[in-house]
Amino acid sequence: SVPKRGLVLPHLGLVEPWRIAFMAVGLPGVVLAFLVWTIPEAARRQRLGGAAKAGLAEAVGFMTRRWRFYYPLIFSAALMAATNLAFGTWSAAYFMRDFHLSVAQVGVLLGLSQIIPQVVGIILAGAVADWFFSRGRTDIHIWLMIILGAFKALPGIAGMTVPNMWAAIILLCSGTFFSGMVG
Repeated sequence: SVPKRGLVLPHLGLVEPWRIAFMAVGLPGVVLAFLVWTIPEAARRQRLGGAAKAGLAEAVGFMTRRWRFYYPLIFSAALMAATNLAFGTWSAAYFMRDFHLSVAQVGVLLGLSQIIPQVVGIILAGAVADWFFSRGRTDIHIWLMIILGAFKALPGIAGMTVPNMWAAIILLCSGTFFSGMVG
């Protein structure tokens, strides 16, 4: 249990309870991130080109030469990330303001309505991509991003404008499901 005033931590001073909650949620991710160094590099089956290594300038040149593909792709991915950020920033305030829910109620509601559809969407997207890829559709990952990105936006917009809380939750869950499928 954390005191109401927070904790005094070395090098940080007084840390408020809400900041401790963020630290507690984020710390496992920081620890788990270092586990990536324990995963062995996969053996390469095929060598592309010679021994020369491409640097940043070569990568930018490659993408610039193919700008009709890469610029819209990067721009649309940035827009999808912006919608995720906007939803994450405003959804709690929306449910508290429009439906008079407490912080605790919103926390449970958004936690469950975001985690479950997102995880299901991620798993299903992998299965769908694998199915199409195994049948020769090697560009399926891009097509999933394009098509499902549109499906993600519509229920998200509608979910933040409807006057009924349960309709908002259902719409936002479906938007989150598609967000999980897009990645």
